[in-house]
Amino acid sequence: MTRMTQIREMAEVQKKSKRTHQANRQQLNYIRRDLQIVRELQLVSDRSLSPKQQQYLKVIEELYYQQITMYDNKVHKIEHRIVSIHQQWVRPIVRGKATANVEFGAKISISMTDGYSMIENADYVVVKYLLYLSVLLWQKESQKKLRY
Repeated sequence: MTRMTQIREMAEVQKKSKRTHQANRQQLNYIRRDLQIVRELQLVSDRSLSPKQQQYLKVIEELYYQQITMYDNKVHKIEHRIVSIHQQWVRPIVRGKATANVEFGAKISISMTDGYSMIENADYVVVKYLLYLSVLLWQKESQKKLRY
């Protein structure tokens, strides 16, 4: 591959990246406009949103602010990122599996004692599980000492 070919390919990548960035800005502007329209309609209309609709609107506004923050700061991660409007408490869990790099849902810690399975922890928030495991082991040890 010659140097000129490399330069042309880099220029194409940069153009594509710029177009994507512009398209993202345009989509964010559409959402901002639509949110503004909804706010204005709420002020002039005698009908109000149902509690469920108000909850969704709140989630969508938070999602918009997260996206605009990531866009302005040119980052792809944000703490407590909303990935579902209907289940805003769900967080992505990076697994590193071959079939799915990222999964969504609760993380569950299960322990086996004398053939019985016990759910120790079920949480939608991604937790530092090494710390949790050490606390769990300490609790199990103290329970054993109490039995004897």
